[in-house]
Amino acid sequence: FFAVQRIAPTPGTLFNIALCFQRLHRDEETYLFFAEYLASGDDDESLRQTATEALATLEARVARVRVITTPPGADVFVDQRDRGRYGTTPMIVAVAPGERTIEAAREGYRGASAQVTAVRGQEVEVRLVLEQILGGLTARGPAPGRYVLRDEAGGDVAAAALGERVAVPPGSYVLEATVDGYQPWRSIARVEADTDSLVEADPRPLPEPTGALTVTANRAGAL
Repeated sequence: FFAVQRIAPTPGTLFNIALCFQRLHRDEETYLFFAEYLASGDDDESLRQTATEALATLEARVARVRVITTPPGADVFVDQRDRGRYGTTPMIVAVAPGERTIEAAREGYRGASAQVTAVRGQEVEVRLVLEQILGGLTARGPAPGRYVLRDEAGGDVAAAALGERVAVPPGSYVLEATVDGYQPWRSIARVEADTDSLVEADPRPLPEPTGALTVTANRAGAL
């Protein structure tokens, strides 16, 4: 069932995995996979009722940790990462009683962890705040103006006046600068984590303004 779930995941396979652990009397895993099945949103009322009743029965036998992160959507690990992730926040994790280390990780953020004492038949709550990994960038130009950072899809990520610093996730961006008296300028800017970068915009001056003059006279063909 694990192999099937890796290849073609379905709520029904999650349910079957939970049943297997239930037959093996492995309460923590049974609770975990029945809870994951219910979170899948499957609309089979019979299976949902079975899973709900199983969780209600297990609550008195397992220690539970409710993990909430800011922002949500972080992977949850218990004690050791090599045991694999338990799911994504917010979620309730069934663990063995005792001192447990709860860790949360999400791409683009620094991981956070906390120590909890898990007690059989009880639920404790852990709230973790993940710090976003950012880098700084400042664009300068020969005159006042503004600059915009855009991602690969062309969406605006940050904007500021020339000379002001912005903090954005690490990566490559398209930097577009608008400088008073100069033509628009564009370049690629690379932002490194926990590092401040400086970009010197080098736009070309606008050409001298011109106008049109029409001369009329009382004699046609005059120079």
